[in-house]
Amino acid sequence: MRDMKIEDFVGMEVISGDARVLGNVEGVGIDIQAWKVPALKIGLRKGLEEPIGLKKTRFGSKTIFVNTEGVDSISDMVTLKPDLTATKEVILETENEIPTAGSIVDTRVVARGGRHIGYVDNFIFAPEKNWTITCMMVKLEKAVLADLGLKKPRLGTQTIKILTEDIKTVGDMVMLSIDMKELKDHLDKKPRKRAPEVTQVTDEPMQVEGSRLPFDVNDDYKTKYRESENRKKKLENL
Repeated sequence: MRDMKIEDFVGMEVISGDARVLGNVEGVGIDIQAWKVPALKIGLRKGLEEPIGLKKTRFGSKTIFVNTEGVDSISDMVTLKPDLTATKEVILETENEIPTAGSIVDTRVVARGGRHIGYVDNFIFAPEKNWTITCMMVKLEKAVLADLGLKKPRLGTQTIKILTEDIKTVGDMVMLSIDMKELKDHLDKKPRKRAPEVTQVTDEPMQVEGSRLPFDVNDDYKTKYRESENRKKKLENL
């Protein structure tokens, strides 16, 4: 199963395990703390309220949130694991609606240091990887293109991918935990530089057994090298 965007789901037909059509996907729930998709927002087909144990609505159709753990497969449609009469088992009962990814689209994005870089355009998530939201797509302001080493397109502007692990918080705007220089390094596929470790200086001489230091230099180097390589792989997959 490939990584997907919001529009890949919205409008998709949803069927139960016994091949009954429940309705269509209206939105993708989003957990901005864990960066996962906890549920799909589904517009329920009228007349199916009673068969799945829900109250009828007087006007219009009912909207439900289906736990993504209840999704069996995704192809041309979303197939749930339970049969129609057992669908209530995967419906999330909440007093308030779960925020959807679409509600964050067009929100301002600000780099660390307060530089406004653009607006949220989309999210990319991986259903086969526990519905993890891996990236946020940002439509850049033309004014920041030069600072990021990007060329101005003839029409519109550029859209970039930012790892969700580089998002600090989401409120009236999306604040990143990286500044403009780190963002440029990210776009250039450079590994993240880590702050140097502070070594405590003492008056005591370093103890050396034969020719071996009291710490394994090679192991320390290998750990930092692996962290750098893991960062490179993430960026190459964007």
